[in-house]
Amino acid sequence: MKKADDKNVSRNCSRIMEKYLSLDKNQKVPLEVSSHLFKCRKCRKQVRALRIAERVSAESFSFEAPLEDNLIQSVMTRIDPKTARKMNYQEKIFGLWTTSGIVLIFAFVLVVFAAKNFQNRDLLMAIATVIAGFVTVWGVLYIATNVDFFIKRINSSLRT
Repeated sequence: MKKADDKNVSRNCSRIMEKYLSLDKNQKVPLEVSSHLFKCRKCRKQVRALRIAERVSAESFSFEAPLEDNLIQSVMTRIDPKTARKMNYQEKIFGLWTTSGIVLIFAFVLVVFAAKNFQNRDLLMAIATVIAGFVTVWGVLYIATNVDFFIKRINSSLRT
């Protein structure tokens, strides 16, 4: 008779554990399961071990992997071989933006130094205004074409 009781207890424990395992995380534990866990030391140990295992496994995966440009580029190249060409194109465009910005700043500085030798102040003001317009347009276009870079930079500075 004792073996039959042990089988019934084992079946009941299995049924209760199945109910417990079918619950979503942080879902309220039904009264039947709670009362069984209160009475059954074996099931209580299993639930405690499950909770510890879940907490330990969650902690071990909570690290931030440093995402470097080389790593991202190599992963993206494996996913889509066209990505390397796109990234190279973006680097070339960035170089053109930088070069044109330096040329505009150099032109603006050159006008300031050349102002002493200009006889006609109206012509000097017109040239300075045109260069200032170019610098403004360059700045607006630079920000508009690279807005995703600036948004990411702002978001990352806000997180720290």
